[in-house]
Amino acid sequence: MLQRFATTRAGDGGTGLGFAIAAEVMAAHGGELGFRMVEQGGFVVVATMPLASTMGGTG
Repeated sequence: MLQRFATTRAGDGGTGLGFAIAAEVMAAHGGELGFRMVEQGGFVVVATMPLASTMGGTG
């Protein structure tokens, strides 16, 4: 799901770039983008980012 052009919505206009690009942006800033399957079907997107102080930021 995090590979470019991997889509389950090809007939619906999906390009397969959204999650791949989002994951690259998150990783560039020290974060992660992941997924959890849910019992009812589908999945939950889990985004984690480090605190600014752990990255040497000033904010």
